[in-house]
Amino acid sequence: MSLTPAVKVHRRIAEVGRDAWQACAGNPAYAGNPFIGYDFLNAVEEAGCAVERTGWGPQHLSVDDADGKVAAVLPLYVKSHSQG
Repeated sequence: MSLTPAVKVHRRIAEVGRDAWQACAGNPAYAGNPFIGYDFLNAVEEAGCAVERTGWGPQHLSVDDADGKVAAVLPLYVKSHSQG
């Protein structure tokens, strides 16, 4: 068991997994915002819309708790151009 939280960078949201992502993003404080939900973000990545080739490189962050479970997530994309 680690005493310090671990921050991880994920090149695809699928690396985090739906259950772990939704456990954080499905929080009632964010309810009704489809743009942070796993299904939406996975769909745009799987469709090739939000990928490095289009200038939207996924760099999602997750934070594991002391037990190694995902405790927080942050959708993050690195832009490689100034369009859109």
